[in-house]
Amino acid sequence: MSPSNMFTLDVRPLLEAGTEPMTAIMQAKAQLSPGQTLRLLTTFEPRPLYALFEADGYQAQPRQLDANHWEILFVPQNDAPVPEQAMDFRGQPEQDWLEKALEAVSYLGREGNIVLHASERPKALLAELNPATTDYDCEADGEAHWVITIWRL
Repeated sequence: MSPSNMFTLDVRPLLEAGTEPMTAIMQAKAQLSPGQTLRLLTTFEPRPLYALFEADGYQAQPRQLDANHWEILFVPQNDAPVPEQAMDFRGQPEQDWLEKALEAVSYLGREGNIVLHASERPKALLAELNPATTDYDCEADGEAHWVITIWRL
């Protein structure tokens, strides 16, 4: 694998400073080019990340280099299905689920999308989406049922 096809993120300094590295990891994941591998350097084996990356078509290849030094390669799989996350908020006011939906959008990978179901058109959510990084389709599907599909550009 060529170095140009790999992005390295070392979160050890963040961990040593007491900072949660999840935001940096998800930002790095969102910036990967198609076919690019993420090389993560950390102080422990981050097993919960494996399922998160696998859902977006990556295979985790962990390797312990030393007692407190792990290298995990997240390698894209060619035949991986495009992930889709569904969230059903019908019957709930938008202010009750807006933050949860925005958090899911912030973790959205380039190849996936989110399908939301709501009882009314989510005006606040749509206003919060950044048109430079995300796009959406919002359609009524019967009475009191809106289907909103959001994807990363």
